[in-house]
Amino acid sequence: MIVLQDLSQEIIKNTNRRRILNLIRQEKKITKAEIAKRLNLSIPTVTGNIAALEEAGFLKQSGVADSTGGRPPVVIEFLENSYYSVGVDVRLKSTEVMMVNLNYQIITREILPFGLSTSMDRVVKGIDGWIAVNTARLQIDNDRILGIGFSFHGIVDQTGLLIKFTFENQWFDFSEYKKILKWPVFLENEANLAAKAELEIGISSAEAHDIVFLSINQGVGTGIVINDYLYKGSASKAGEFGHMIIYGGGQKCQCGELGCWEAYVSVPAFEKSYFKGATAAAEIFKAYVQGEPAAVSHIQSYIRYLALGIRNILMVLDPHYVIIGGEMSLYAHTFIEELTEHLHDSVRLFNPSKHILRISDLKKDASILGAALLPIEKTFNLNHRIL
Repeated sequence: MIVLQDLSQEIIKNTNRRRILNLIRQEKKITKAEIAKRLNLSIPTVTGNIAALEEAGFLKQSGVADSTGGRPPVVIEFLENSYYSVGVDVRLKSTEVMMVNLNYQIITREILPFGLSTSMDRVVKGIDGWIAVNTARLQIDNDRILGIGFSFHGIVDQTGLLIKFTFENQWFDFSEYKKILKWPVFLENEANLAAKAELEIGISSAEAHDIVFLSINQGVGTGIVINDYLYKGSASKAGEFGHMIIYGGGQKCQCGELGCWEAYVSVPAFEKSYFKGATAAAEIFKAYVQGEPAAVSHIQSYIRYLALGIRNILMVLDPHYVIIGGEMSLYAHTFIEELTEHLHDSVRLFNPSKHILRISDLKKDASILGAALLPIEKTFNLNHRIL
C-alpha cells in the first residue's frame, strides 16, 4: 500500500489523477468511459490513473453498468471511508474534536473538558490522545488520517503558525505544539473556516458566490467570501467586524475597546444584558416564544443591535448572502423574519431579493467542519482560493 507521504507526492500532485479522483468523489459511482468523456481524457490515461488510485485505496470496482452493446462497462466507486480527517474547535474552556470521512460524514465527536484557559499543551496532548483512542476503537490505521485542522477564535497569520487571540496582545507560536502531533496540521480562524464549510457543503454551496458568515458565539467573527474566494486581507485580519465601533464610549469589549459590536451581540453579551441578570440564551428564547414581555423587549433590542452591524456589512461589502452561524444560529429562527424586516426598513439599499439573510444549515458545527475540511482540501487540492 502506498503511504500518505508518497500518495501526496506521486498521486495527488498529478493533475489528471487529481481531476479523475475529484470527479469520482463528486459522482460516487461512474464508469471509465464517462470519466474520459467528462474530462476529455483518453481511456488508457483514465485506466492507468484509476489503477494507481485503486492501489492507494481511494477506489474500487463496483459491478457493471448497463451495456449498449459489447462488454458491460465496469463501475468505479469512490470509497468515502478510505481516509479520514480530524477537525478541532479550540475554545476558552473546552475543545471539541470531530472525525469525518471524505464525504464530511461525522464518524465520531467529543467535547473535551479543557481549553485555552488550561493550556495549549494540555489541549494538543489531549487531542493526540483522543485520536489514538478512537483510531484504535474504530480500527483505523494512523496512515488513514489525512491530518488535523484547528479552528481558533482569533487571528491566524499567513504562515499558519501564529495566532493572536482577542484577549491577548501578542502572537502565540504554535510551531512547537505542531511537533507533538503525528499528522499534518492546519490552523485557521473559526469564522473563515465556517465560511469555507458553508461554501463547500452548506446551504449556499450551490447558490452563492459572495457571502458573509456571521459566527456569533462567545465572540463575533465574520468570514468573507468574494466571488468564491475567501478574503483574508493583507495581514489575515479581514472580517473582524465584531470589533467595529457601533457606539463610541459604549459597552466595554473583551478586546479593551468601548462600543464594539461584539459587546452587544455576542452570546455572553446577550445573556448578561437580560433584565434578570445573566440568563442562559435558551431560557430567554423560550420566554420569547411564549410571549413574555420582558423577553420580547430584550430580543427586539438585540435585533436592533444586530441590524446595526449587518447594515454596515451590507453597505461595505454588498454580499448576496449574510449567513448567521455559531451558537446564536440555534435560536435565530425565532427572530430572522423580524431582523430581515428591520433591515428592509432601515437600510436604504437593502433589497431582500439581492441581499438574503439566512441561518446556517451547519449551525454551530460550521467552523469545526471547516477545520476538518482543511486536510481533505490539501490532499485533493480543492478550492484553496484566498484573496
